[in-house]
Amino acid sequence: MDHRNRHIARSAVWNHAGKLVDYIAWYCSSVLIARGLGVDQNGVLAGAMSAVHLVLAVSSLGLEVATNKFLPQLNGDETLPRARGIVRRIARARFALYLIVSMIFLIVLIVTIGDRLGNLRACLPILMIYGLGRAFAPLAAAVLVAHFRTDRTALVGGSTRLLELIVFFVLYRSGLSLQTTLLVVTGTVALQVVGYVAAARKYWTGTSIPVPMRPIWTFGVLFWANSLVDYFLGRQGDILFLTLLGGGPKPAALYDVSYSVLQAGSMALTVGLSGVTLSAFAQLALGNRTSMDQFYGSLVRITSFLVVPALGFLFVVAPDLIHFLYSDKYAGAAVVLQVMLMLRIIARLFAGGENADYLLALDRVGELVVIGLSAAGITILLHVLLIPRYGAVGAAWAGGIGALCANIFAVSRVRRHGTARIEWRLWGLVCGMTLVSGCAVFFLSVGSGDFVRILIKGALFVVIVFPLALFLRPLEARDAYAVSAISRSLHAVVARLSHTERAQDD
Repeated sequence: MDHRNRHIARSAVWNHAGKLVDYIAWYCSSVLIARGLGVDQNGVLAGAMSAVHLVLAVSSLGLEVATNKFLPQLNGDETLPRARGIVRRIARARFALYLIVSMIFLIVLIVTIGDRLGNLRACLPILMIYGLGRAFAPLAAAVLVAHFRTDRTALVGGSTRLLELIVFFVLYRSGLSLQTTLLVVTGTVALQVVGYVAAARKYWTGTSIPVPMRPIWTFGVLFWANSLVDYFLGRQGDILFLTLLGGGPKPAALYDVSYSVLQAGSMALTVGLSGVTLSAFAQLALGNRTSMDQFYGSLVRITSFLVVPALGFLFVVAPDLIHFLYSDKYAGAAVVLQVMLMLRIIARLFAGGENADYLLALDRVGELVVIGLSAAGITILLHVLLIPRYGAVGAAWAGGIGALCANIFAVSRVRRHGTARIEWRLWGLVCGMTLVSGCAVFFLSVGSGDFVRILIKGALFVVIVFPLALFLRPLEARDAYAVSAISRSLHAVVARLSHTERAQDD
């Protein structure tokens, strides 16, 4: 295993540890917020956040992803002044764009629906500051991730999220309001920005050398078009349509908590790959394409092996989980969640974010834009048709089908440019394992409370699914070789799950 691959792997481990703490803390905070605010106020918060994310998408210009794409190619002290030049130019552009777009959006909002803003009117300045922090935090973190300094992002992201969770726990006991909730999340994102910049201060301070920015702007603008499309293919776009077409804040609240659980199940075991995979693909694209294709294949197989069983288990325990986490006021979210989970499991046959990272590393941003526009058109049409009649369930069908179409379109382009294949065998075996284990858990009768019932069903699910995995061996030997950079023990486990006995030296 060469040094570069080992460096990427260890960066992913650090990234995973930090983001796991970050995500768990954020998720626990979101549960406290949902319970503390109630269905209606949580729906208002979800709608406000979707508007902020729309401003962020419009003003982003793809600059965070451009940072993650181009900075990994500037390694070493001799290239540091050039890296500073890129970082500073991007930061100035990000600030100016956010300021212009947010002010335009704020004026339009006040003119068009100012009389219906209610208690959100007093929160508008806080939302603007929060948006500014959300504009800079990913950029500041991307500077570290691009150079595989994920130990620092882990420390900053995890510690600030834990602090946020503590504050929300204290406020939950005394009573939460919309304004205090926004003040807390704004403070958290401000601390993150300061922490990321301090951790990467050598990229922000010191002598810089002007760098030709045209390739970076071109890449960013193309990806920006794709990020706008992604807004309408994701959580925030769905919530925005629900707010406009769903008849009040309740459907948006039900959808928001359902998506939070879906995201937890999808990312809990793979969150550490976020950002690192694009940087890894960007470096691998400079060398042998075979290594890049092999990395893609192992990434898809391992991710699907981890994600599909987790989503299947959540499908079975969805009613108990929603009731335990959010109370019976959110009972309607269980069906919404199950629709999301079913469609996400189907979509994993065609990979996911791996497709976008692969194409971005090859500078195929235009293709991603076309893919996104096609899938977004399908999603928006389904939103208009389904939300007025089915509410949050309709939004779940629309968003899930749109994401499935995006995966299908994207994997077809990946196959065109490389040797990747659709992992029918792995997906079929993993879905079979999940179905058998899920059925056993579904028919298990446990009379205890929600939490104990979920724990018992979870233990039974693992007891069934892991021996099945050892028997069926859904992974490949090259996957075991790929993880050997992280841990020899982990290599041994993955080797037992591989259907060939001898790892190939790729």
